[in-house]
Amino acid sequence: MSTIKIAVAGSCPAEFFLALHAAGAQVYGPVRDRAELARVANVHVLVCFVDRCGPVTLELLGKPSGGYVTVALGTNAAHAASAMTAGADAFLRHTDGVPLRQLAGLVVAAARRTGPVSGQVGPDIAVDRLSEREKETLAWVAAGYTHEQTARRMRVAKSTVDTYIARIRGKLGVGNKAELALAAVIVLQGSSAQAA
Repeated sequence: MSTIKIAVAGSCPAEFFLALHAAGAQVYGPVRDRAELARVANVHVLVCFVDRCGPVTLELLGKPSGGYVTVALGTNAAHAASAMTAGADAFLRHTDGVPLRQLAGLVVAAARRTGPVSGQVGPDIAVDRLSEREKETLAWVAAGYTHEQTARRMRVAKSTVDTYIARIRGKLGVGNKAELALAAVIVLQGSSAQAA
């Protein structure tokens, strides 16, 4: 893939915007509504800082199936709930000690793996590596839920979720929570693309 196109919904910290550029992406924004977003052809990723955008901008996270990847960033559980309710593919907490420049690099890496609009999974992250239960676990964790909250929703012990996450990390070769959340976007989009 040549040029990565990332649209920023609403405003974002200057450090993040510059880090996206430094990682080799073309960055468009701030995008405030669907009309502005439509002017950016073949968007790979739409990024939104939940605490910096209004309700209309937040609605941009809900998109047609098979479209670009949407990644929301925020600082707390309320931001995660707002993002996931709006339809974000992934939520990243930027208070987990992960620098904004590293998050920008992960967003660009996810874009390189998924491609524009198609939602196809790159060869280095194969969907068939994960069991259905591991995919379900990954979806909950990527949505911003803790291991304990995920266990309650899946009706299993927290230790079971811990085991699933350890297996997922090993199979996908990811380390921190941010990498895990972006891997979830890639894997779960690949699952829906294969089902279509």
